[in-house]
Amino acid sequence: MAKLWRVLPSGIPRTPRKIKGGPLIDLAALQQAIRHGVIGAEHVLVVNRSCDNNLEDLEWGTGDVLDCLLCATSADFKGAEWCETNLVGLIPCDAYVIPYDETIKQRSRAGLAFYVKFSLDDADTLKLQLVRVHL
Repeated sequence: MAKLWRVLPSGIPRTPRKIKGGPLIDLAALQQAIRHGVIGAEHVLVVNRSCDNNLEDLEWGTGDVLDCLLCATSADFKGAEWCETNLVGLIPCDAYVIPYDETIKQRSRAGLAFYVKFSLDDADTLKLQLVRVHL
């Protein structure tokens, strides 16, 4: 499997909150891992209570988030930052705003803009740590 981290979390200074230098996670490698089933819905860990609420409001499951991420491009990247979570503590995250039509599960300029913030945990098994998903 391709290397997913562009910058290892151990090498990222803990301050300030915003992390400079572009994406921390290789989007193309992440999408390849999703397409090949290395990361499936069962590998997505929702790490914030507010994210649970976001998913409920959208009527989305974790598979829907993965479908949306498959439509992301590097132009959708909005920044990287340290995020405090309810479940796993402080983690480095990438944020994307993806124009996406959830009905046809495709990227669409006419679709809604979905904000997705996530990280990875590859300590035991690879998991996508979902921090935020909302319009």
